[in-house]
Amino acid sequence: MDVSNKQVSPTQVEVKISATYQDMKPYIDRTYANIISNLKVPGFRNGHVPRAVVNQRYGGKAAIFAESVNGAVQEFYREAMKDSKAVPLSQPTAKIGHMPESETDDPFLDVTLSIEVRPEIKLPNLKTIEVQVKAQKVEKKQIDEAIDKMRDQLGTLKVVNRTAKNGDYVLVDMKTAIDGKEVDSVSSTSYQIGEREQLQGLDEALIGMKKGDEKTFATVLAGGEYAGQEADVDLKLQAVKEKELPKLDDDFVKMASAFDTVKELEADLKKRFEEEGLRRQGAQAAELAIEKAIDSIDFPLPEGIIAEKRAGVDEYFTKNPQQTKPSDAEIDNDIARQTKRDILTSFLSDEFKVKITEDDFAAYSMQLAQMYGVEPQQIMQRMYQEGRIEQAIGELTSMKTQTVLARKVKVIDENGKTVKMDEVPTGFKDIDEPKDNVDDATPESVVVDEKAKTADDVAEHVPDVQKRKNTKKASKPTKTAVTQTRNMARVKKG
Repeated sequence: MDVSNKQVSPTQVEVKISATYQDMKPYIDRTYANIISNLKVPGFRNGHVPRAVVNQRYGGKAAIFAESVNGAVQEFYREAMKDSKAVPLSQPTAKIGHMPESETDDPFLDVTLSIEVRPEIKLPNLKTIEVQVKAQKVEKKQIDEAIDKMRDQLGTLKVVNRTAKNGDYVLVDMKTAIDGKEVDSVSSTSYQIGEREQLQGLDEALIGMKKGDEKTFATVLAGGEYAGQEADVDLKLQAVKEKELPKLDDDFVKMASAFDTVKELEADLKKRFEEEGLRRQGAQAAELAIEKAIDSIDFPLPEGIIAEKRAGVDEYFTKNPQQTKPSDAEIDNDIARQTKRDILTSFLSDEFKVKITEDDFAAYSMQLAQMYGVEPQQIMQRMYQEGRIEQAIGELTSMKTQTVLARKVKVIDENGKTVKMDEVPTGFKDIDEPKDNVDDATPESVVVDEKAKTADDVAEHVPDVQKRKNTKKASKPTKTAVTQTRNMARVKKG
């Protein structure tokens, strides 16, 4: 048996496999054994069907040989790549030199596999890459507004005997009619003027009214069954209320927070705003760092992957003609940049030895759970059911890699001040609180390895070499290519 690999270009490796019948015999025997163990033929005991009968039922020896080749090629491929430093980026494609038809064929098997691989990347001194982020400064206004929100939450509504003004709370009866026919009505509904206008013109109509006043105004309904239709709305004001806020003093602070004095609360809020500002700087630095690295670091891109992505985009727009297709130049630039970003992120994650830990995944699940208002375990179960674990790992790895990169480049703010990235909280526990022993996430504990595919990973997907036709699903184009903006406003009726 002769199995070898050769780097034919910076982004492609070829694995040549040439095997004799004796090389393939263990795989052929295994194929026969698997088939015979499950084959039931009248007149023969289970597991004792002759090979000649198997050949008749399965289309001859050539079909059995082809089935054997599929398993063998995977093992041969792994053997050829096990000592290689190449990082596969795609599944291998097979070029058939010879498929066996009889035991006397010489060579019995001749196959060449082509694999797109990650090109060699040389990093510059990362400190020569400079990114600029927004300067962060906590204003007293931010602290005052935060305290006012606390006071507002503990405020009390008091009935007042005056006309309504912006910011007041009112109890109001409303009847909505179209062409004189009532289509909706509510009684004594509570509404804050100026907070979130439910109907066009409602706030303007309420301002200046007092208890017992009635008024009719015209509007255009914005939602529901009658959206877009003109309507008349009758109002009858039942009450006007204003919110009284508690006095800002130490007693209020003790009641509303974990602090004893106004100064302590203000100091804590300032610290929180500073931390939020640092996080914003960190997130901005991480995104700018990878973008600057893409522009600063040159390496060849795998033509096969580029062509496959482009074909996917073209197929998507062919099947979705209602979508506006960008120019060819925009599509090509977007695909090339995204591919370069993916490859560079993969390389940097290896270079920085980035690992996704159980803490990382737990924090990620918690964040999604808070966003959707569910328990973290529900998020986990849904990701498993929808097969999105590896996608989540990929997203986390990209985020973490960019975070580490941002700590290795030079970061300044718009005032020219150096941002100390090692003081910026990242949300990744092993970066913020480094320890020698960090529990890596494992398949058993949630995570599968997100790194660029290894030879073993890809070997599981070596194509059936007896199949010449390659069919692919239409790929949805990259984000820039198909981004559409939809403005949706939902307004409560009446």
